[in-house]
Amino acid sequence: MSPRTKCLELNFLAEKKVGQAVSTDFRINLTRLIFSISAILLIFFLISFLLSANLKAANLSQPSFKPAKQTKEIDKEALKKAQEQKVVRAFRVSNSAIKIDGRLEEEVWKAHQPVTDFLQRDPIDGAPASEKTEVWVAYDDAHLYVAAYCHDSDPRGVIGLLGRRDSFVDSDWFFLAVDPYFDRRSGYLFGVNPSGSIVDEVLSNDVSEDETWDGIWEVAVARVADGWTLEMGIPFNQLRFPRKDSYVWGINFQRTIKRKNEKDAFAWVPKEDNAFVSRFARLEGIENINPGRRIELYPYSVGQAQFKPAEAGNPFETGHKYKGNAGLDLKVGMMSNLNLDVTVNPDFGQVEVDPAVINLTAYETYYQEKRPFFIEGASIFN
Repeated sequence: MSPRTKCLELNFLAEKKVGQAVSTDFRINLTRLIFSISAILLIFFLISFLLSANLKAANLSQPSFKPAKQTKEIDKEALKKAQEQKVVRAFRVSNSAIKIDGRLEEEVWKAHQPVTDFLQRDPIDGAPASEKTEVWVAYDDAHLYVAAYCHDSDPRGVIGLLGRRDSFVDSDWFFLAVDPYFDRRSGYLFGVNPSGSIVDEVLSNDVSEDETWDGIWEVAVARVADGWTLEMGIPFNQLRFPRKDSYVWGINFQRTIKRKNEKDAFAWVPKEDNAFVSRFARLEGIENINPGRRIELYPYSVGQAQFKPAEAGNPFETGHKYKGNAGLDLKVGMMSNLNLDVTVNPDFGQVEVDPAVINLTAYETYYQEKRPFFIEGASIFN
């Protein structure tokens, strides 16, 4: 064998050994890669299993609400006819019998039967309310009183958020609506939530609302072991109605249970009907009341002092100036449907301050009218 042939054979053997080494190393690296991927997947599935188990345990430990399935079809026409027959009976109390503290400790509440027949508007239109609500109506010479016991199977789930007046914050609510004229078109709405935030509105044209009206009335709420309670006291002179010996008013009560997205009403109106005041129940039993004449006086006075360096040689610039200003707003109820509003040198310094708003858009911010002189008759002269 020639030297050249031996050299070629040695090179071939060397290349063969190198190829075997590379193949063996490749198999080893591939095995390690598969093992690493398997380990990562195993760890991932283990973590996912633990997280899902924790979430399931957390959900089981927290109270949850599942709407009941409606198995029986609701006869809305029959319900609508039944609503027309609903009557609430108000009972008379002495002028000092009720203390507005929200606790329902007075014997007058315990001695009379409440109304409890509430129906859902949401989520199941026409179904019975999922939580019991008890409401009483009383009156004395000068006030209309309403008490409510909002029972709840999960008191921890009652939501009460603080908010500015006339701000419908996302929480539980109780509303009283009355139609003193019983004209089926106009009325007043008063609302309170478990934290004591309030709203009040003037109702007109059956479904229109005016939040700019701020009546003078009392309300108090209290948390109890199985829900929350409230008491309202509304002076008769805040409501407009003709003088009679006995009265029949329209009335309705509504309740919102926020965690269930549920809205209940005593005088129920189907969703497809565009009506509200015209479907109120009848309030009977109010007799021989003396609402008195509504007189409201809002005087004001403003003082101003200015100080600056005196001007030499100018007797009219002594370095200080004093100014004063005064005025008043007067509202007198002449008749049940006629008010006299007088304003003298209005300043509007006593008007509620507008809420602070950060507006970063290209559009103006519009605030509600709060000046009493311009609120009067706003539902007509808009």
